[in-house]
Amino acid sequence: MGSTTAGRDQTAIQSRRVVISGYYGYRNSGDEAVLKSILFALQEEGARQGIAIVPVVLSIDPAWTSQMYGVESVHRMRLGEVIRAIRGSDGLISGGGSLLQDATGVKTIPYYTGVMRRARPLRWARWPAAGRCGCGSSRSTPHQTQRRLDG
Repeated sequence: MGSTTAGRDQTAIQSRRVVISGYYGYRNSGDEAVLKSILFALQEEGARQGIAIVPVVLSIDPAWTSQMYGVESVHRMRLGEVIRAIRGSDGLISGGGSLLQDATGVKTIPYYTGVMRRARPLRWARWPAAGRCGCGSSRSTPHQTQRRLDG
């Protein structure tokens, strides 16, 4: 969670951990570009506010993601790692593209809403969603999709 550290000059610097969820680590140029822009925006906003923002990216290939972007990363399909990352964070960004769709598979909507649902009980989360996370096409009936969203 957020912490304060003192540097050499003994000036306290606040830090905030933010988990970033999306289709990362698959080396898809569009999704990786979205991640790069999110990381840039977080760095800029942190500098503007005088805090260190520590991104933790959920990735299918955490070693590659960490090396590529210089960030912490955990495996997006290892539930224990995802839960620990979310519980140890100050925020969740779920975004980039149309994550909430089932054209790529029936598990897509439950996965991304499940990640958001894991953050909901935390003190900082009213409803953890960030801009530009779209809803794409769905092959399911509206009733089936709503049931998955409601949990």
